[in-house]
Amino acid sequence: MLLKEKVMHRVLLILFFIPILCFSQSKISKGDVVLSTQKDVDNFSYQIIEGNLSISGKEIHDLQRLKLLERVQGYILINNNDSLKSLQGLSNLKKVGGFLDVYHNPSLESLEGLDSLDSIGGYLYVGLNKKLKTLRGIPNLKTLNSYLYIEKNPLLDSINSFEKLDTIFGNVTIFNNQKLKNLRGLENVKQIQGDLVINQNKSLASLDGLNNLKEIQGDLKIMVLQNIVNLQGISSLKTVGKSVEISYNNRLKNLKGLDDLREVGNKILIQTNPSLKNIQSIANLKGKGIRIIVSYNPSLTNCKALCILEKKKVEKIILYRNNENCQVLDSICK
Repeated sequence: MLLKEKVMHRVLLILFFIPILCFSQSKISKGDVVLSTQKDVDNFSYQIIEGNLSISGKEIHDLQRLKLLERVQGYILINNNDSLKSLQGLSNLKKVGGFLDVYHNPSLESLEGLDSLDSIGGYLYVGLNKKLKTLRGIPNLKTLNSYLYIEKNPLLDSINSFEKLDTIFGNVTIFNNQKLKNLRGLENVKQIQGDLVINQNKSLASLDGLNNLKEIQGDLKIMVLQNIVNLQGISSLKTVGKSVEISYNNRLKNLKGLDDLREVGNKILIQTNPSLKNIQSIANLKGKGIRIIVSYNPSLTNCKALCILEKKKVEKIILYRNNENCQVLDSICK
């Protein structure tokens, strides 16, 4: 009788644990997950994806059934979703092991829905979303282990995100977002371990938002900004590991904002800024060993900073086709 009771006890234990094991396994996807229809989304039931997640389908309009998802160990690709207006449904997603790519979603208006996301193991790319107005929706991101690339979102007028991100472990590129007015949302970023490239953002009138940035380990490129008049939004910047390029900025009048810049790795190029009058803000550079090229700035009349830098043993100063007051270094410094 005792033996029968033991056998029965074991059977009951097995019967008890089978549904628990099945339930646990049903929450983990061992491979990639591809969602290409709304039905695929509605049938989703995973908490963890050990592979990649692709969300791409013209009819997909609602991600609410993804609310169980907490972690994707590979990448997430959200693209070519013609009807998707929101990322609501991803509100419990905390970690992405690879990159997060959000591109060509013609109806998407914001990134709201990614409120719990705190870590991206690869890059973050947001591009070609023609109705996207703001990047608001990723307030808790603390780790971005590769680059940030924001491009060709024609209605994007604000960033207003990334409040907890202090280091970006790659390049930051903000390219051709025609309505973007400033860079607010990046106030907590202190270090970029790559290049900072701000290029062809027609409405950008201020670099406000980068006020606490202290170090760029790669290049700094500020190019083709039609409405910017100074660089005051990067006034805390002290170090650029490689080169600085400031070019083709039609309304730029001075370099205020670079007054605290002390170290540049190899070169400063200031060219084709038709309204630029004064470059005094670079006078505080240590200067030794760098090349400075100033060319095609027809309004430039105050370049006495170059005399100060020459005494600091810069490698070379090249002047070409500026205003006559900034054409010959000997004449400037006499």
